[in-house]
Amino acid sequence: MSFPENNPDVVPFLDELPFWSAPFGLDLLERVKPGIHLNVLDVGTGTGFPLIELAMRLGKTCQFYGIDPAEAALERAREKADFYDLNNVSFHTSKAEHTPFSASFFHRIVSNNGFNNVDNLELALKESYRIAAPRCQFIMTMNTSGTMIEFYRLFEEALKEEGLPDSVQKMKQHIAAKRPHLSKVVSLLRKAGFRHIRKHRNSFTYRFTDGSSMLQHGFIKLAFMEPWKELVPMEKQKTVFSKTERKMNEEARKNGFFQLTIPFVIIEAEKNTR
Repeated sequence: MSFPENNPDVVPFLDELPFWSAPFGLDLLERVKPGIHLNVLDVGTGTGFPLIELAMRLGKTCQFYGIDPAEAALERAREKADFYDLNNVSFHTSKAEHTPFSASFFHRIVSNNGFNNVDNLELALKESYRIAAPRCQFIMTMNTSGTMIEFYRLFEEALKEEGLPDSVQKMKQHIAAKRPHLSKVVSLLRKAGFRHIRKHRNSFTYRFTDGSSMLQHGFIKLAFMEPWKELVPMEKQKTVFSKTERKMNEEARKNGFFQLTIPFVIIEAEKNTR
């Protein structure tokens, strides 16, 4: 197979790594132990990263499985796997809490921010433990509390100035639900049965000209704006977000830019063999 840049059948499959997923996923990939005849699962695989990359790195003796509740994303993942002729990769429409796999089946389980989006983290981790083989290497990434703290601090100021204590509380609950404290995640892993838990912290930043450009960023609009709006009464949304935008722009004028910090953690664990 050749990969000429001007081939319209090839180009869509070369530019396939979402910027948001990359910092987490590249760190995850460096920690996966290679091997032969492995069953590998990607929880929350979405459009196929990092599973397709793992399939190409670990080779044809291994079998690779991706799960996600979003069928449209899985269709895109299947197109990529077909393009690269990866006949040892399959994708399944499934939530992490209840999977179609037999017990003790997987030798490697990875999840690149997938556990951030499950309905019930405790059940999802218990299910991962159930389907993990003895000594299975489990690796998950997740962005942690403090994510986009620069925005949330100014957003909270605007909510308080508008007399919206209920929205402030909703915001804090939203953050806690989406980004549970690391100690809670470790506790749930231990409760599920995982041992030899190791944590590796890292972070990256998004730097913008100002708050206005941040709010117009495609991924911010796609993944964050609607959940943020749901925290504010409809009749107050325009006022609150305009005020938050002005506050971000004021910071940008002082600092020369507006920055969002994304702290994250890579958690490694093994299935207990007792």
